[in-house]
Formats: sequence, C-alpha cells, structure tokens
Amino acid sequence: MHRLAVWRRALATCQWDSRVPASIAAGIAFTATLVSATALAAAHAAAPVALGVMVVIVTLSGWLVTWSGAVVTAALAWLMLNGFVTDRYGVLRWHGHRDLVELAVLFASATTVATVRATRIRRSRRRAMDHLTQQLSELTDAAHRTLGGRHA
Repeated sequence: MHRLAVWRRALATCQWDSRVPASIAAGIAFTATLVSATALAAAHAAAPVALGVMVVIVTLSGWLVTWSGAVVTAALAWLMLNGFVTDRYGVLRWHGHRDLVELAVLFASATTVATVRATRIRRSRRRAMDHLTQQLSELTDAAHRTLGGRHA
C-alpha cells in the first residue's frame, strides 16, 4: 500500500497541468494588452469594441494560464484600456461607473474561464488517477492469484 501512495503522489504532480505559470503570463499579458491598446487607440475604437477586444484577450488568458495569471491579465487589460484607449497618452483617471463596469466584466471573464479550466484539469487528473489505480489493483490481484494465494 505504501508503494501505491508514493506512486499516486508522483502522478498527481503538475505534469497534468499544461497552463503557463503566472510569472511568465504577466510578461505575455503586458505585451498583448499593450499592443492591443495601441492598435485600438490608433484606430480610435469605440469603448464597447475596445472592451470586447480586451475581454477576448482576458478570456484566452484565463484558459491558457493559471488563475492568478488570468487575474493579472485582467488588471493589465483594464489599465491599458483606461490609459491608452479611453484617455489618450497613458493618462490614468477614474471615470466612475464606466470603470466599475469595465473592471467587473474583465475580472468576471478572467475568473470564470480560469475556474472552468482548473475544474476540467482536476477532473481529468482524477479520472486518470482512478484509471491507473484500477489498473494497478488488477495487476496486483493477478500477481496474487498466480502465486496460488501465497505471499512471496
């Protein structure tokens, strides 16, 4: 039984999780949101269009990076949206209700998608672990039967 516990612990490590860690995701998020905000500001995009583009970036981030990386991406998206699209030239100002709506939409999309992704990873890991445990128990039962019920 001790071997089984060690084996399960070894398989339960992060090899099942293919998401990018938050430390790397922050740099990618900064670049993606800055490039998008620059393009949106140059195109003089309307606020709903700009928010939609940032939501797409945050949603992709929520699926591809860890939960904390998705939250960092949402914060960076709001800063870029506020500083370069809403107020030109990188000036950050509070716009009241509009900023609250943007923050709520960005953070809700980040946390929702990241939570769904983490749940899917956990379920697939659990299914794989159950399957491997079943295979191991079948192997040990077969080995026990071949010895005629005697312990080696």
